[in-house]
Amino acid sequence: MNARLRYLRRRTAPARAHLALEQLSDDFCSRWYDAAINGQPLPDERDFIRQVVAAGFRLPTFNAVLNYLENCRRQNINPDPKELFRQVLPWPPMSF
Repeated sequence: MNARLRYLRRRTAPARAHLALEQLSDDFCSRWYDAAINGQPLPDERDFIRQVVAAGFRLPTFNAVLNYLENCRRQNINPDPKELFRQVLPWPPMSF
């Protein structure tokens, strides 16, 4: 029984990661957009990385994510949730 559960967890891990990272990207971009609209300070780029780590992910793409968000800040544009998700996910997105 335990072996079967471990097997199912391994099989569903990419899909669970996909959903979690997509949600984190959407939430962070929404906070960024709301702050920009209301004239408040934009969220720190490292906050997104901290949220990803707190969700249990240690990914090799953190530098690319930081670069993308710093470029958005520098160019005074809102980050695109799909692009942020693409930057953070180290493997191709899954189709469900």
